[in-house]
Amino acid sequence: MINSELEKWLNDHDNFEIGKLSRRAERPTLERMQTLAKYMGDPQVNVPTIHITGTNGKTSTTRIAESLLRAKGLYTGLVCSPHLTQFNERICLDGQPCSDDQLDSALQYVRNVESSFEQVSTDPPSYFEISIAAAFELFNEEAVDVALIEVGMGGLYDATNICDSQVAVITNVALDHMDYLGDTREKIALEKSGIIKEGQKVAICESDYQIAKIFVDAAKSKGATPVVIDEDFGLISNESAVGGRLISFRTPYGEYRDMFIPLFGSHQGYNAMLAVVACELFVDSYLGQEIVEEGFSKARSPGRMEVLENNPLVIVDGAHNIAGAQTFARAFEEDFERARRIYVLGLTREKDAVAIINSLAVESDDIVIATQVESARAMPVEVLAQQLKNAEVETIIESPDPRSAIENAKALALDDDHIVVAGSLYLVGEIRTILLGD
Repeated sequence: MINSELEKWLNDHDNFEIGKLSRRAERPTLERMQTLAKYMGDPQVNVPTIHITGTNGKTSTTRIAESLLRAKGLYTGLVCSPHLTQFNERICLDGQPCSDDQLDSALQYVRNVESSFEQVSTDPPSYFEISIAAAFELFNEEAVDVALIEVGMGGLYDATNICDSQVAVITNVALDHMDYLGDTREKIALEKSGIIKEGQKVAICESDYQIAKIFVDAAKSKGATPVVIDEDFGLISNESAVGGRLISFRTPYGEYRDMFIPLFGSHQGYNAMLAVVACELFVDSYLGQEIVEEGFSKARSPGRMEVLENNPLVIVDGAHNIAGAQTFARAFEEDFERARRIYVLGLTREKDAVAIINSLAVESDDIVIATQVESARAMPVEVLAQQLKNAEVETIIESPDPRSAIENAKALALDDDHIVVAGSLYLVGEIRTILLGD
């Protein structure tokens, strides 16, 4: 955890994640981040990086790739956002959240730079920009062999895009954050293609040819080398197994057969394959069966189709957009027998609530508990309840906060029911804290 003084300083900065107006919407730019990094001595240029963007799947892909590279013997850094319970989760070293002392030292360095240089303090960085700056400072100090950096939103103007990455990774493109990234998949793809840099290798897992072509063209225009799904790599099989998936796939460097990944959902088969491709592009060689087996076996993706309890089953997933909800619903049908579901649902104000609710495939005997986290961005319970009615959900319960919502769900559930927490990673984080004490 951050010490209280640094936490107060950090929270005094604009934070779009909790609802303050994002300057990114008014004036998209990397200038603030570049200026901050400049006066920090540009630590990012010393950090070998794999840079991952995409609408869905980028966190799981990032975490699986990090596990693979640790199995390879590399000392890793990792950046993911948002955190589920503690800020330290955003910045990991060697597979573990950074220590409080490491985090405080990195944040204090950023704070000192901000207070020492007018060029920084005149247009101060945001909460997210500070977190990324602190990550690069820590990774530079620790001399990591590779940092796996998940884009926060978009690509071109994302604070992470100051990195000097060797490999760029694109998971997929769907409609999300349209107020900021564009109102079509093509516009969003163009924004995400902004992470592609000269001389890179670029792993593209978007299967729509027209969308993938945007990334291929961007890569070729910069002298980067595109590696595309169904052309240069692809799944051979992707089957449900006890506790996860069993997959076979080919990469530009070789082939893998019957590899077990302890994550649910067919989409995780794609994420796992893409993670292997990204790592092989980085080391420029075949990883090998043993390393992939070890890396997969230790891969975890908290808050993504994660089972927290059994009898009744409690599963959480940060499905927060239409594509994510569809993927979750499809994966749930694949890997779990159908039972009555009690949904605990919370969304942010900007989401298309009816479309997300419909995508979750709520059936007539299911119950949906509407709730909200403590955030200015959260959709109020009564508004969400009305949207549930608009989506023709039959049984709706309103709970004012996550704790009462999960308590209501558990009180209603029989042993063979399924409790499903979805709609927001912030909600998932609070429920994980309540049930696991994280």
